[in-house]
Amino acid sequence: MLHSLKADFYRLFKSPGFYITLIVLTLYQAMTVWFEAIGHIGMESDQAAQNQARFQDMTWTADVAAQAMSNMSSLMIYFGLPLFVMIIGYDTSRQTYKNILTMGVTRLQYFISKIVVFVVALFLELVFYYGIGMLIAGFRHGWGQINMDFWQDFSQIFSVEFLNILAIFAVATLILYWFFSNVGAVISTIVLPLITTVVITLSQIEWLAPFSFQAATDLAWQLDWSQDFWTQNLLATIGTIIVVNGLAYWVFRQKSL
Repeated sequence: MLHSLKADFYRLFKSPGFYITLIVLTLYQAMTVWFEAIGHIGMESDQAAQNQARFQDMTWTADVAAQAMSNMSSLMIYFGLPLFVMIIGYDTSRQTYKNILTMGVTRLQYFISKIVVFVVALFLELVFYYGIGMLIAGFRHGWGQINMDFWQDFSQIFSVEFLNILAIFAVATLILYWFFSNVGAVISTIVLPLITTVVITLSQIEWLAPFSFQAATDLAWQLDWSQDFWTQNLLATIGTIIVVNGLAYWVFRQKSL
């Protein structure tokens, strides 16, 4: 499995698409911080609109920029899609997984290798997302209140956002291995969070709220939610990641390759 990990990382870092994604993300962050405007994709709640409005009257120092970027962090779902396709969807689109599996790599090793590489790449991309924005804001308006309290809050919010995004991509992984379709996985990643948000908003079913992964990602830093909600969201994200990825592996294992 170590050789598979090395091969996937090597191919990722040699891929022009990886660097194009980072360049586009850098340009987007530069425009966001320079114009001090928050972008948003998908349904926008009243709370999200209020949060965006309050940043218009603030000087975007590095700490304020981090909070503002948290308010649109679900954009990383879309910037994570190229990574997903380049890492997990690469072999299925070219059917090269057959060659790999005939070279002594088990299906479990192959599956875990893909997931590990994607998780690491997505983590680094999320760090890059915040790092670029905070550096630009810091050099332009100053660093603000960058202290231990800030880093404590930031690490908690970062973890919440990362887990919620991973939960969304867990579903994409299941769709990919079920249908062996990158297109289907990409569509599910975009559409499913929107459908979930609509269902939760219209039904007002409380136990479904922690599964609104996209909304929880965008509002993680802005809402003073109760500890119970965060506990429920943590259980929902980790449970979804484990169960859905487990189903994805089971489907992959049953496939006739």
